[in-house]
Amino acid sequence: MKFNNGDRVFHKGLHLFGVFIEYAWNSDDEAIVRFDNCDNPDDCRHISANQLEKLPNGSEIVKRIIKYNNSKKD
Repeated sequence: MKFNNGDRVFHKGLHLFGVFIEYAWNSDDEAIVRFDNCDNPDDCRHISANQLEKLPNGSEIVKRIIKYNNSKKD
């Protein structure tokens, strides 16, 4: 899965949410992510990209709700 700058992501191993910043300079297998951390708002980490899941944005959530509601109609 390809990520774009600003995508909301979830790290499966660390169980943390964050914002994708960019891929590492040496490989697309590694990424830099700024994680949500109230103690350290600049919590940027160099991590393995295969541990990331992209979170759906608002319009994708609305599409899923509409699809779900349409499937429940009798």
